[in-house]
Amino acid sequence: MIGGQERRTGGLLWLWVLLTILGTAILGVVIFTLFSRLIPVGKSGLTSSDVYDLTRSAVAGTGILAGAGGAVLAYRGQRVRERQHDLDLERQAGELLQRGFEQDREFRARYGDAAEHLGHDAAAVRLSGVFALGSLATDTDDVELRQSCVDVLCAYLRMPPRTRPGTIADASNGGQIPITAADEGDRQVRDSVQRLIAGHLQRGNERSRWTGVSVDLRGAHLVDADFSGAVFDGLAHFDEAVFLGTQSFEGAEFRAEASFAGAVFHGPGHFHSASFAADASFRRARFQNGLNLSHSGFAERFTFNGATVQGGANFSSTQFLGFAGLSHVTFDGAARFRRCVFGHDLHALKTQFMQTTSFRRADLHGVADFADAIFAEEPLFRGARAAVPIRARGATSPSAPPGTDVPTGVLPFRRTTEDSYPIPALERFLFWSVLPAWPEPGRKSR
Repeated sequence: MIGGQERRTGGLLWLWVLLTILGTAILGVVIFTLFSRLIPVGKSGLTSSDVYDLTRSAVAGTGILAGAGGAVLAYRGQRVRERQHDLDLERQAGELLQRGFEQDREFRARYGDAAEHLGHDAAAVRLSGVFALGSLATDTDDVELRQSCVDVLCAYLRMPPRTRPGTIADASNGGQIPITAADEGDRQVRDSVQRLIAGHLQRGNERSRWTGVSVDLRGAHLVDADFSGAVFDGLAHFDEAVFLGTQSFEGAEFRAEASFAGAVFHGPGHFHSASFAADASFRRARFQNGLNLSHSGFAERFTFNGATVQGGANFSSTQFLGFAGLSHVTFDGAARFRRCVFGHDLHALKTQFMQTTSFRRADLHGVADFADAIFAEEPLFRGARAAVPIRARGATSPSAPPGTDVPTGVLPFRRTTEDSYPIPALERFLFWSVLPAWPEPGRKSR
């Protein structure tokens, strides 16, 4: 088929070449004849000089006309090719558009079927809906459709866990006592949803990672949730969420606003080496078995106001580049802020430090205010450095009982100069590639 077409094309090309040569020759003869008629009347015969002049003029005229004709043909050929190119582009665009419509219809049909399966009474059918939504979110390049899939999965986790009626033996009379037990099938579905979302947020798996999506798990009940190494491109909302068992956000990266306001952590709160590029809120959060936020970084505002931590809190080597709010917090265990960097103001108003509190070798670049704070044990500030004198009006400790307003007795800094505590300029530590512009030391946060 292709060979025949090429032969036909080649034959037509030779035909056009022969016709062009013949037409040019005829044109030259015509021009020669016309020019010969211009010889003055009465002159007999043509000399060799006349023949030469006529031939030269005929060739020049033929060349000019042939060139003009070739230019016209080339221009028309170029216009035809451009028009054909435009038609090809329009055809390809139409095909792509049609393919997009068909793909969109297919995806939306898959989305509807998966969402319908997720609401089925049978756990096996719900599991099939979970994996269908996960596959759809991975296959599509449409961020809005991917976000819709994630929203449905998150909505399932936000719903109250399903229960089933059960009984337990009554030891007093040998009978049975009716109870409400957890639905094992629902537990497996929820566990699959958690692992699916966390797995597709993992760093280093760019081909299947769900980029550009937000996660809304406000009020969700999460059991053994493992988001270690996850990358949250969009908003991450875990407000009022309940974390049961073990959970981990170790090494997680939050590129947009993150909120754990009012969340309850029944197990240890693992946030070691986590990074927060935008505002982060743990307002009124409750950690019932300790908190590890060491070696983490907060590029913007950090809010921990009203939180409660039982079992110890470790913030060692964490960098707070924005405002750090730690007011009205209750630390029932030891609170470690060793080697922390506070780039802006630190407010710990009316905060209760019920055991050992250490700010050893911490750098405080803004105003550190511990007004009305309670230190059950003498706070440790050995090696710490502050840009301005620390405020601790109304704070109490074993060396500063209530009614004694001696901030330097509560927070005994060793002065190295007369009026200030010199510290080195802020370095570009954690957010070298995250922050578009590095904040200047001493700039007041909102």
